[in-house]
Amino acid sequence: MRQQGILIRWNDNRGYGFVEPDNGGPAVFAHISEFRQQRLRPKIGDRLTYDLETGGPKGPRAIRIEAELEPGFRPESRHRFALWSPAFLVLALVSVGSAVWTADKFLIPRLTPESSEPSPPDDPVAQPQPLPSFAPNPGSFQCRGKQYCAQMVSCAEATFYLQNCPDQYTDGDGDGVPCESLWCN
Repeated sequence: MRQQGILIRWNDNRGYGFVEPDNGGPAVFAHISEFRQQRLRPKIGDRLTYDLETGGPKGPRAIRIEAELEPGFRPESRHRFALWSPAFLVLALVSVGSAVWTADKFLIPRLTPESSEPSPPDDPVAQPQPLPSFAPNPGSFQCRGKQYCAQMVSCAEATFYLQNCPDQYTDGDGDGVPCESLWCN
């Protein structure tokens, strides 16, 4: 049978207190884990309903405790961030926009080849670098989808791929010499 009482003592740091039953008798122990409304912090003077458990080593204790709420009382609810709220949509659009701008500015130029036409030299007197003096044997290499210098094993292979295979990203400055910083230096 449900009992009623008023919370007369409460230790918030330890999460327990005592209830004075309406029908008299000794104070009843109440632990925070027995409160059904976990989001409400108990406070002295709260009117409570509870089931009484007797026979414990330390005397009677309240279980399945509920605070009697005043009419019209609404407990503080945690504000949940609505997924489709205007603030969330603005934040999402800004995030996507900055990701696209960053990719366009920094990532895509590194992945796409430079113009196939060599750019005019800064110094008109300077001579273009000659191609390597070796002639790769076309029979020793095959187009197998390699596109980057890190996938090549020699200058000869890089030169073969640049001259014979599509979608090459091995000649960044467009001077006809592939993989200058790795193989053909």
